[in-house]
Amino acid sequence: MARVARVPELRGRRLTLIVAGLLAVVVVVQSLLAWERPGVIDRVAFTAVPVVLLAVVLGSAVDARRWYTAGSLLVAVAPAALAAAAGAGWEGAFAVLAACAALGVDRLPARLAWPAALGFVLVGIGLWVAASPGHGELPAPSWRAILGSTGNVVRASTATVGDGTPIPSTAMLGWWLAVGLVLGVAVTTGAWRRALVVPAAMALLIVVSWATARWYGPVAAGGGTWLVSGAVAHVGATRVPVPGADRRVGRCLVVAASWIWLAAVARQLRSLQADTADGDVIWGGSLATTSAHPAVLLATAAAAIGGLAVVLCLSGGRSATAP
Repeated sequence: MARVARVPELRGRRLTLIVAGLLAVVVVVQSLLAWERPGVIDRVAFTAVPVVLLAVVLGSAVDARRWYTAGSLLVAVAPAALAAAAGAGWEGAFAVLAACAALGVDRLPARLAWPAALGFVLVGIGLWVAASPGHGELPAPSWRAILGSTGNVVRASTATVGDGTPIPSTAMLGWWLAVGLVLGVAVTTGAWRRALVVPAAMALLIVVSWATARWYGPVAAGGGTWLVSGAVAHVGATRVPVPGADRRVGRCLVVAASWIWLAAVARQLRSLQADTADGDVIWGGSLATTSAHPAVLLATAAAAIGGLAVVLCLSGGRSATAP
């Protein structure tokens, strides 16, 4: 006999406000770890607006019971895009915008979807190149040197936070495994053409960085984050026909993204302590960027990220009956 599934119902505006609040807490913690203190206009445009937009899109995805899409979106923006947005960098803001916009491409008519996507990509490439300093009177690097720096370009767009701090290797591996899960679900549901967007975006990322380094100047670190974030989120927009599978995969992605994000925050703290204190013990020492105690910052970030994972996993309800 069927029984009624008792799962907390957080939906609509209430869900969005809770998600926005939890996202804001972690972003504030990461902003305290940034060396630069941007102005109010930059903070609003490049931090507040992207966080609110992300909260609205995440809440809408969960409200529509599309956990796989919500989990893919969180994987797409954590940790590089959100860390850059916390520092009020245009790279993070544009990456979050790209990830959120990628979910809406399918709602456009076919005759408008491709021109809109192409225009967005061209604007992103233009911003990336414009943010890269020119060679000036210095000679252009050799192709050998450019090819040898490919790994640095990929890491800067996927696995660095703050002022170029790399996330732990286990978190980096976890992020790639999560992206692999996103692609695997798309392939198994028959959307293999959509799954090709991620390798195509990585190829474009590398080609643009090569061309920029050769003919314009040093590549702006993290300037291609939007390409990766947008591609992963777009693949995550695939509809999973089996509700139970959608929910299980989505929750796995949310948990993975939350762990990766927390590991990135911890690495930022440890990196700052290694530079400003005698040791690198995360529970002691001091930080040059803020007077707040490292343990308090880490505990706050852990509580907010954990709360966000719980809310995203348990919200949206379930079917009226469960076996």
